[in-house]
Order: sequence, then structure tokens, then C-alpha cells
Amino acid sequence: MRLLSLLAFFCFGLSIIGHFSTYFYLVNIELTPLALFLNIILLVLVIALIVTKLTSSNRNNSTNYMELIPTWIKFVLNGFFIYAIINVLIFFLLVGNTTLETQNGKYFLSHPGSTPQELTVQEYHQQKALRFRGLSGHWMAFFLLQGLYFWYGNSTAVEED
Repeated sequence: MRLLSLLAFFCFGLSIIGHFSTYFYLVNIELTPLALFLNIILLVLVIALIVTKLTSSNRNNSTNYMELIPTWIKFVLNGFFIYAIINVLIFFLLVGNTTLETQNGKYFLSHPGSTPQELTVQEYHQQKALRFRGLSGHWMAFFLLQGLYFWYGNSTAVEED
């Protein structure tokens, strides 16, 4: 379980770096491989979490692993979840129902029912960064939560008397 925890914490770090790098609108940055990698790892960790919960010999144990986590870490975790909610709302306000298109080496931002707007290279990368930020905001909270579960969840294996 510690290995899964370390993997989750590693991905938590990657998601923080990837997410906050989008605030700098780094031109020519390609975040798609990172997004694909983190989505796959997130799915693997969710499956591992479900399997460990279903196969755990202490399923009926009343000890909640969240009780074992230090209070300051709970505040940090709550902060990441609050940030994730705010981030999604901002994402929908800024991106809405638009799509990015590339045609003949030119970049376009399409709104449903209207003529596509041509973008500069920098504007195109800013739009891609906004989309990545909208996706990666919740990764931080979920990877931290999973890392804490796999780290502190082992302590719940102690059988009650």
C-alpha cells in the first residue's frame, strides 16, 4: 500500500506542477501527454482503492482512516477540494462551450452557432492552458486524498477487540 501511496503523492506533485504552470501561459507547451498519464494513473489508483476496500479483512472496522490523519493535513486537503470546485466554476465561465480547431496551420476558437474566431499562436496556447487547468484542478485533490488513504489506511488494519 505504501507504493500506491507514493505513486499517488508523486502524481499529486506532477499535477501541482502541471496545473500551476498553466498560470504562466507557457507558449509551445504540450501538456497532453501529462494529462493522459495522470488520467490513467488516477483510474488505476481508483480501481486499486476500490479493490482494497472490497477485499479488506477489516471492512467492518469502525476506525476511519481520516481520524488518523493530522488536522493540518485535513485543512490542506479541504483547501484543495475547495480550490477544485472554484477552479471548475472558473473553467466553465472562461471556456464555456467552445472548441479549439486547427485548419491549414491556423488556429480557431469555435462557439456553437457562430463563425470560428481566428487565434494567434499565443492565444491558442492560452486556450489550451485554460483547458488543462480546468482538468487538472481536481487531480490535486484526488491524488492527495488517494495518497493519504493508501498511507494512513494501512493503520486501520489493526483488529478491534
